[in-house]
Amino acid sequence: MHLVLIGDLIGSRDIREREAFQRHFQEIIAGKNERWAHLFVSPLTITLGDEIQAVFGTANDLFLMLHDLTLALSNRDTAVDVRYALGMGSIETEINRDSAIGMDGSAFHHARRGIERSKQEKRQLYFAGELNESGIINDLLNFVDITMKSWNRNRQAIVYHHRSGAHQREIQSIVGVSQSAISQNLNTDEVQAVLQSEQTLERYLTRLLEH
Repeated sequence: MHLVLIGDLIGSRDIREREAFQRHFQEIIAGKNERWAHLFVSPLTITLGDEIQAVFGTANDLFLMLHDLTLALSNRDTAVDVRYALGMGSIETEINRDSAIGMDGSAFHHARRGIERSKQEKRQLYFAGELNESGIINDLLNFVDITMKSWNRNRQAIVYHHRSGAHQREIQSIVGVSQSAISQNLNTDEVQAVLQSEQTLERYLTRLLEH
């Protein structure tokens, strides 16, 4: 069993300075591959100019990594959103450990189907795979998706750095908001529900990958 990610940049074709953005995009991907190397069997790879692929060996901190990447891509004058699809299944070719290209199997097919469904349904998180629990997984992802769409970038950054283990003073320095604002954001029911949902999914998917 393998977990494949496809990420698709939303609206990237409308970016005027394409060459400069592509360099920026490549730098971000290189940095995230270095930071999150322990998660990957095959690293984040730019495949079609506006898409990335990766194969995960574990789902521990999966959503933390996705939020890190999303925040990095939004932290610029030319900011873009990303939609993600996760496909769980087999990989029937040799694993390419240098880049996530040249491989095939149902995990890739499911991820591709998931990215098409996410476009149709205007979602930013979608799961596809041969699991009886696929519907439940997508219900949780849909809850996370809908909830986070109402969050501004400060809340997204606060939650990300909190889950990364930063203390409130560190978050205050990074995000530039007061400690009371940090506490108010972290103590909301919806933030706690999103954190619990993501960590539950990470544990469940990791167990599947380990068997």
